Amino acid sequence: PEGAIVTSVIAFWYSGNVGDAGTLTLQRGSETGSADTMATCTMTANGGNHSITTTTISNATVDNQNYSYLVVVDFTRAAVNSIKFFRVQINYTITEPLP
Repeated sequence: PEGAIVTSVIAFWYSGNVGDAGTLTLQRGSETGSADTMATCTMTANGGNHSITTTTISNATVDNQNYSYLVVVDFTRAAVNSIKFFRVQINYTITEPLP
């Protein structure tokens, strides 16, 4: 929501092989086409279900008037067939009640 402060990002994925790797990035984009990275979760695993949390957030205050927000997931070539991203959780706080 507008004015919310992003406090953490959690990526959830399944890895089928040892050494699978990928990156989840939360970005904000401006009307001019530039993109700022707000948070990055680096996914590495040895098989099974996993999650990684980051609380390092840049430009944490949501500004829907000037930016759009997106999540980008990128896997290494070796992991494309064995790693499965299945969820992102974006936690935030608000200072005033939502309408």
